[in-house]
Amino acid sequence: MSATKPDYRLALGYGSAWHLMRCLGWHRELFSERISQAAGLTNIRWLDFPLERTGLYYPTAAPVLDREWTRLEFAGEELLQARYAEFWPRAGSQQNWDAIGIGQSPAGAEWILVEANATMQEVDGSGTSANEHGGRPKIRRSYVETLSALGHQPAAAAKFAEIWLNTYYQHANRLAALHFFLRNGVRAQLVFLYFCGDVGPSGAHGPTSAAGWAECVDRVKTTLQLSGNSDLESRVHDVFINVETLSPA
Repeated sequence: MSATKPDYRLALGYGSAWHLMRCLGWHRELFSERISQAAGLTNIRWLDFPLERTGLYYPTAAPVLDREWTRLEFAGEELLQARYAEFWPRAGSQQNWDAIGIGQSPAGAEWILVEANATMQEVDGSGTSANEHGGRPKIRRSYVETLSALGHQPAAAAKFAEIWLNTYYQHANRLAALHFFLRNGVRAQLVFLYFCGDVGPSGAHGPTSAAGWAECVDRVKTTLQLSGNSDLESRVHDVFINVETLSPA
């Protein structure tokens, strides 16, 4: 076996990757109904993940043969990809999507971008690893633009972009990707999925209800200066699902 580090993203019986696999593989219709209720979309179809040897192995020594969608590669269209390369750096600091779907609204087809969490530890509070000699300046410009779309004046947008660079980077870069889609006339919605009732092998567990997630979710939104009043945020949905019943939690 190659001397590569194990991939711990998928754990048997717990963690967001495991619960999302259950949703997409074993309870797809029920899961789609939950997302439909939140996003107001119908006829949801979930994209298969790309097949690719990553050079990683699971802790069992089995090779990882699949990977997540990254950046906006799932959207195709060469011109859109070229524009995204101007908006977001290619090297490092990429969006890795937990699930990608397509749903129908009265206006037509819309992408569904999903970021999933099962424990508060998964809500990564760290900033970007990009530096000033790499992709950080481009990310900063994109954040300023996204914050402006959220309704912030130029001086405030520049100030808050530094916060976005240094904390809750995962949440922030998903918002930037959604803004890019909308700016380019591509309809999309973003779902932050929070599983409730996750229990790990050590007995540690995540929040058991939406109320249990509230402090963590509110802290992210407050830190990132999200008011919930912008057109952009009208396309962002917090969905809470009980891992035992897949019902709203």
